[in-house]
Parts: sequence; C-alpha cells; structure tokens
Amino acid sequence: MKDRDISLDFFKGICIISVVCIHSFDSSNNSDVFANFDIAFRQVFNFAVAGFIWVAGYWMGFSSLKSISPKLSLLKRRLSGVFVPYLIWTTFYLLIFARKNTISLKYICSSIFFGKASGQLYFIPVLIQLFLLTRLIFFLYYNKLLLKVALFINLSYIILIYFLASLNIQISFPYYAVPFMGWIFFYSLGIYIGINNDELILHPFLRLRYFLFTILIITLLSSIIEAELINSKFKLLQIALSQIKISSFLYANSIILLFIIYRKSFMRKNIVSNLGQISFGIFLTHLLFMNLVKKILPGIDHSFIVHLGIIFARVCIIIFLSWSLIKFLRVILRNNSQILKKIGFI
Repeated sequence: MKDRDISLDFFKGICIISVVCIHSFDSSNNSDVFANFDIAFRQVFNFAVAGFIWVAGYWMGFSSLKSISPKLSLLKRRLSGVFVPYLIWTTFYLLIFARKNTISLKYICSSIFFGKASGQLYFIPVLIQLFLLTRLIFFLYYNKLLLKVALFINLSYIILIYFLASLNIQISFPYYAVPFMGWIFFYSLGIYIGINNDELILHPFLRLRYFLFTILIITLLSSIIEAELINSKFKLLQIALSQIKISSFLYANSIILLFIIYRKSFMRKNIVSNLGQISFGIFLTHLLFMNLVKKILPGIDHSFIVHLGIIFARVCIIIFLSWSLIKFLRVILRNNSQILKKIGFI
C-alpha cells in the first residue's frame, strides 16, 4: 500500500513480537528463581498493548487532521475493522477451546464483552470502547483539556486497582484490563500526536533524547521492582504481570516517546516492519499454536541461557506459524480483500 507508514509498521512489529514474548513465558515454574526471573523479564515487554493503542489513536488523529471531529464513516470503518474479526475469532476460539460445561449463555456473553474466549482478545473490547469515545476525546482536545483529563483518568484507575487490592478485593483478568480507563492516555496521546506535527511537539525533547534513555532504564527497573514486590509481598501475581501498573505506564510512555523521536530511523522496510503489516492477524492467531509449541519445547529450570533460548525459540516458531497461516489463507482466498478484512488478515 502506497499510504503505509513504514515506521509505524516497524513499531507494530516490535509490539506484536513483544505480545508473543509475553505469552511464551510459562505461567508457573517449579523453581522460584526462574519464576521471579520470568516476572522480571516480562516487564521488558509490558509496553505492547499500550503501543498498539497509541498507534490506533495516532491514525485516528492523523486521519482527522482537517476535521473538528472524525467523520462517522471513519469511525464506522475503524469499528467494523476490529469488531467483525473479533466476533469471528471469538466464535472460533469458543468452538475449539471451551469445554462443554462452560458453553452457556453467560459464558458466551462474558466472552463477547470481555474477550474471554482467548487470552489476547480483551484488547479488542478496549479498542472498541476508545473508538466509541473518540468524538468526546476530540472535544476535549479542541478545548485543550485532553491530555490532562486522560492522564487523570488513567492514573486514577490504576490507583483504584491498587486500593481494591489493598482491601483484598481482587479483580481477575481480563476484567481489570478491559475498562478503557486503564488505557485512555495512550489513545489520547496518539490522537494528539497524530493531529499535530511530531517534530514541533517533540522539539523541546530532542536535546534531551539521551537523557530519555536514562528515564527508560529507570522506569523499566521500577517496573521490575514493583512487580517483584507486588508478587512477593502481596501475592498478586496477575497484577505483577499486568501492564496496568504505574511503573509500566511510565515505561510504555518512555518507549513511545523515544520511538517518535527516532521515528525517521525506521523508514525502511525490514522483517520487523513486514510483521507489523500483518500484526493484527498474528495477534488474533498466535495463541492457536501456543500450547502445542510449549509442549514441544517445555520449560527447563536448570540454566538461564537454556531457559531464554527456549523462550526465544517459542517466539520464533509461533510467529512463523501465524505468518504461514496468514499467507496460506491469503492464497486460498485468492487475496479476496473483503474476506481477509473480515478475518483480520489485512
């Protein structure tokens, strides 16, 4: 496509690789040392969903440069572009993964509203909520309130999660991850950057770009420390692994800011940008292969190098299998764009 932004494809490629990495870790380990290592190492990739949401906001803002708010036709295209594939893949995952005793109307409804049919699908209800709020977000933007309001909502929601956890009120995954409040700042930031000129906005930061690497390292270390404390002191593993933490919020924003500053360095096509072009398809399909690959390559608790090697091999195999499935179906369907859009492969 002539209008593709290769740099954003590259960023999406990094994000989808990170998503697959997150899911390639074992949920539990026999060794406490390896379990703590996995919790810590996962924090490196805890910018992926925020990154995808930022890209969605960026395109919404960029596509509405000359409008006070996005046209309804644009919103409908964006909504149908994620909602139709979501319904198709939700149905598919329900049919192949759900046990007979869980196929009930209640379970089907919760799968649709909260993305429970497969672990990664919660992201799409989040995106749908943000798309539905887009006109309100544009209203806040033109009244110069957007980033302040979005920051307040986002941080308040994270603090609420912490407060409920302190009261031993645990909200399980994906219920705490689905509300838009946990992600609204990234979408709003994307819209803000998309409407405005990247270089004009970031000009004050350009001289501090090397200092931003220090901030990136500090926020990543903070994320690792916070995750380990949450898990060891409060036994809240889901929150420890979650991307909805204040430290992960700061880390994800550091990643996004650095990407925007160095964006011109990623304008050439490469294997990562090619993966970014089909990132939605990989996102939808990669968990089809996860359990099988983990059985073929089980975790080993004897060597850190071997442990990391197994995770790396899982990621490569799963991405290759998802890529192969997408390419195979494109051939079978003779690149029928209407069908491919409906299943999320364009």
